Amino acid sequence: MLSPDDINTIEKSIRKYNAKVIALQVPEGLKTEVQAIAGQIEKSGVNVIIFADPCFGACDIPCTQMAQYNCDLIVHIGHSEMFKKQSIPIAYIEYFSDTDVAGILKKEMTKLKNYKSIALATSIQHIKQIPKVSGILKSHQKKVLIGKSTISKYPGQVLGCDPSAVISIQDKADCILYFGTGRFHALGIAKKTDLPVFLLSLEDKKIHSLKKEQFILQKKKIIRKAKYDNAKVVCIVATTKPGQMNKNVVEIKKKIEKKGKRVFIAIMDVIKPESLLGMDYDIILNTACPRIEEDVVFKKPVINVEDVLE
Repeated sequence: MLSPDDINTIEKSIRKYNAKVIALQVPEGLKTEVQAIAGQIEKSGVNVIIFADPCFGACDIPCTQMAQYNCDLIVHIGHSEMFKKQSIPIAYIEYFSDTDVAGILKKEMTKLKNYKSIALATSIQHIKQIPKVSGILKSHQKKVLIGKSTISKYPGQVLGCDPSAVISIQDKADCILYFGTGRFHALGIAKKTDLPVFLLSLEDKKIHSLKKEQFILQKKKIIRKAKYDNAKVVCIVATTKPGQMNKNVVEIKKKIEKKGKRVFIAIMDVIKPESLLGMDYDIILNTACPRIEEDVVFKKPVINVEDVLE
C-alpha cells in the first residue's frame, strides 16, 4: 500500500498535469497489492489503468502503449527516476525496505577481515541503509568507498544492468560488498570486475563470496567470444523499451558485415526465444538489457554488443 507521502506525491503530479487517466505500473513483487494501490489513487478522482505486463525496471516505462489509451500520467512504483522527459509524464514512487542489515553485518564481519578498503553497493530498496552499513564498516577500521552511476539517482545504487557505481571506484578498493535480496544485482557486479565480490544476503542473513560465480561468468565470456568469432550469420536483437533501446543497430550491422558476416536485425518489445522461431542464425548479438545474455535461455548462444565492439 502507498504511504501518505506517496499519495501526496501522486496527487501533486495529477494536479500539475491535470491528469484524468492514470497508468499504474508496479514490479512483480507488488502485483498482489496493485488493485488496492489503484483504489488508493482513484480516491483522487481519476481513473486508473493497471499495466499488467512484467516490469523489468525503470528502463521499462510503457509510454507508447499507454498513450494509445489516452493516459495523462504514468505512476511507476518501485524504482528511482531514470527518464527526465518522456511522451507521457511519469511519477516515480520509490519503494524502500526496512530489513535489518546492520545486525547481519555485525555477525558476519569476520568474512571481511582480510579487506581494508571496501566498495559498497545496494539496490534502490535498501539505499537508505547505506549510511548505517558504512558506519559499521568504519567502526571495524574499514575504509568505505561509495561511487555514483551516471544513470542511477543515489550514491551506491546499482541496477541489474548497471554496476558502474562500484566499477567506477574498483581501482581504489580491495573488495566489493553488495547487500540486498536475491543474487541478480550482485552477479551483475561480479560479471564486470576481477575484485572479490561479497553478497550480504537479506534472505539467509549471511555474507557469501561470489568467487566461484565470477570464475564461471569469466569462462562463459571467453566461450561466447569464440563462438561469435566463428559465427557466419549474426542476429542482432534490439528492443522497443525506451531505457534499453539501442538506436545504432544499423551502424552496428554495417560494422559486423565488414568482417564478412551475414547480419540481420530483429526488433521486439519483450525479448524472448519464441519470437525468433523459424529464423536461421548462428549467434544472437544482444543490444538490449545486458542481463538477457545470462537470464534468458535461447537455443543459440547470446553475446552482448559491448563484448564484441569493445
